Amino acid sequence: MSLDRHRQHDRDRAGDPDNVVSRAQLDAYRVRRRQRLQLLRQGPAETAPRLGAELIQFACRWAPYGRAPDDEVFERFGMAPARFARRLFEALETGECAADVAETLRAIYRPS
Repeated sequence: MSLDRHRQHDRDRAGDPDNVVSRAQLDAYRVRRRQRLQLLRQGPAETAPRLGAELIQFACRWAPYGRAPDDEVFERFGMAPARFARRLFEALETGECAADVAETLRAIYRPS
């Protein structure tokens, strides 16, 4: 479809009760997509520290519940739980978090 046809289609569906995607959902999707594309444009050296910090924050958020569910790990990071654990351990080696937090996360995510 051309851009004009997409816009017309959007206008036609604006009053459609089956059109359940809100403007806020669409804007949130576009923001996440821009962020993802920006990360893809950056080199691996620039994204690695940020990813490590994200892994640690995510694991800390789920620590009180035992560990993050496998589907949450895959949805958030696009990786299998075993790979998530390996990457988390690598991030913990960099000293990005307190020693007691690192010890707790190592105990929770150690290989079974």
